[in-house]
Amino acid sequence: AMMQMEAFNPKGTIKEVGAGALQAIQEIDYEKGNFRTLENLIRRACRMAAMDGRDYLVLQDIAGS
Repeated sequence: AMMQMEAFNPKGTIKEVGAGALQAIQEIDYEKGNFRTLENLIRRACRMAAMDGRDYLVLQDIAGS
């Protein structure tokens, strides 16, 4: 749902989450449900992918966040 929100994914630029990125997102300890951690991660990852001219997230977008 966050990927569809303008605040996280301006202009809907990012369309997909690659397998490596999804696995990395799932493996992160979100401090017992800290949703802000996930929000910040997705926002930064979308920004990184867009700056690289991609319409999908890769592991580097998540690991580099």
